[in-house]
Amino acid sequence: TQRKNAANKQAAMDDADKLTGPEKFIVPELTVKDVLSVIPPHCFQRSALRSFSYVAMDVGLIAAIYRAASTLIPQINPVDLPVSPALVSALPPIAQDALQKALPYLYPVGRFLGWQAYGYATGLVATGLWVIAHECGHQAFSESKAVNNAVG
Repeated sequence: TQRKNAANKQAAMDDADKLTGPEKFIVPELTVKDVLSVIPPHCFQRSALRSFSYVAMDVGLIAAIYRAASTLIPQINPVDLPVSPALVSALPPIAQDALQKALPYLYPVGRFLGWQAYGYATGLVATGLWVIAHECGHQAFSESKAVNNAVG
């Protein structure tokens, strides 16, 4: 009877899993050779020209992001980016007063946030450069080991 109760409990648990739980994942029996055999042969051809184009693109993007940031962020100041008088007059008097008191602090905060955005955007692109350098260590950048080592 204990075996029967255990079997009933297991059957009930299996039924509950079917109703509420996810389907059970069955790991396919694949070898590395099986996986590599479905990748088209052109994916294994290394091209130094294509690889260097990615390096150039990343360096160009970093330069463009820097140029944009160094041009735009300093313009966050009272002279180049004044608060519209129409906006101030549309606010209730208490908010106008608060805005006038907070205004000297808003511009430095805006510049700080601008440089934070610059750092984030540059970091995204620079991660791409790091990935390229990492792949050079696996000799995946070009056919030449010397080029891979120099770039990596």
